[in-house]
Amino acid sequence: MKAIDEFESRCIEYKDQDPKQDLTASAVYLLSHKVVYAEVTYMVPEHPPGVEILAIIIKDVCQGESHFTQVFEQIAVRYISLVGDGGISPQVIFYYVSNVVISLLVLSRKNSQLSTDILIKIIQRFNFRDTILRAGIEVIAAEVLRRCFIAIESPPLSAEVY
Repeated sequence: MKAIDEFESRCIEYKDQDPKQDLTASAVYLLSHKVVYAEVTYMVPEHPPGVEILAIIIKDVCQGESHFTQVFEQIAVRYISLVGDGGISPQVIFYYVSNVVISLLVLSRKNSQLSTDILIKIIQRFNFRDTILRAGIEVIAAEVLRRCFIAIESPPLSAEVY
């Protein structure tokens, strides 16, 4: 239940922040990038995992058998309530969440910055100033980084047949 506890804790923390600190969505996005990498210190933002492994692990985190699925479901419920369109499928929301998490994690990739146009579209689609969306994305992104590290650092399984 660590995922839910961390998510709820962040929601409370962000909700209690000074409303005078009304940051732009892009400023909150950049702050979230720093928060995620500060939490997973053994991964560096200039050398994130490849997009392919990120995509595979995001799917496992959001739709696999873990408590992070519940965090994803909370993001989906909140997104639908903000947009006001109950006709948005969970798959479309998963697509948005995947894009946001990937862009957040590769934001500072060495020798490759995301274009401003792409960032603007992502931020327009997903309101980072919303405490629930921000908290959920950060919790999922941190778990994706942790799992990527484990996948990258784990020795490959032997293909030998006995």
